[in-house]
Amino acid sequence: IVAIGWKSNALRIWIVMVYDKEICSVKNNIKHIDELFVINRKIIVIFLFIVLIRLWLVDTFQLMATDTPHDDYLFIKTAGHILNGEWLGPYNHLTLIKGPVYPLFIAFSYLLGMPLLFSEQIFYSIACFIAIYSLKPICNNKYIFIISFIFILFNPFLYNYPLPGRVLRESFSISLILIVFSSILGAIGYIKYSSRVFFVWVLIFSFSLSSVWYTREEGIWLLPPIVIFILLFVFNKTGKKIAFNKKVIIFTVPFFVFLLFSF
Repeated sequence: IVAIGWKSNALRIWIVMVYDKEICSVKNNIKHIDELFVINRKIIVIFLFIVLIRLWLVDTFQLMATDTPHDDYLFIKTAGHILNGEWLGPYNHLTLIKGPVYPLFIAFSYLLGMPLLFSEQIFYSIACFIAIYSLKPICNNKYIFIISFIFILFNPFLYNYPLPGRVLRESFSISLILIVFSSILGAIGYIKYSSRVFFVWVLIFSFSLSSVWYTREEGIWLLPPIVIFILLFVFNKTGKKIAFNKKVIIFTVPFFVFLLFSF
């Protein structure tokens, strides 16, 4: 919608009003908003074309679910329980051996009427776009954007069986992990801008981190980069004092989102 209607003055004024005064005013900073938060629509069209190529390449794979009680079959069965309003199903020794987020993703894909393989590829493409967008405060070069997007999107590991061929968590969790690190970079890069923009990045980080935590059992390895993220935030070297509300955001939003997931 933004790509199509960005030339509309009404849309520009609405976006300016959404962001607080730390970034701009309606009167004189519309151009500043363009440079900070909008990727050229020609680049977006190129991104979409590249994504279509990836979807075409992955379309050759046939997704199958093996009769494995601890992997494929467990995820599908759990997703079926969720769709039937039974949450994770009858409680037994298999109920909690795997996190519930991937079965929720399967159920959500089913409700949208989208094939699971297609949903996973679209989700990874969104993760790649978030990764590129997080680089915008650091480097605003369209050629670097396009080349970086291609390198990330066509990661050869993701074409390695069984990632695109079976109902496993690997493809989904890779997308989440990419979003976690990208949102850390985005939060650091946009720390000197609007509190609302910073809040969005921290919110993305909080939801992606909590999702990874309840997708894979070895999510504890993500704690070191989180500590680094907090240290970079505390010992900020941008030359601008961090507002108190941003400190509140970084220390409260991830905590409450994680509590939400825990319930």
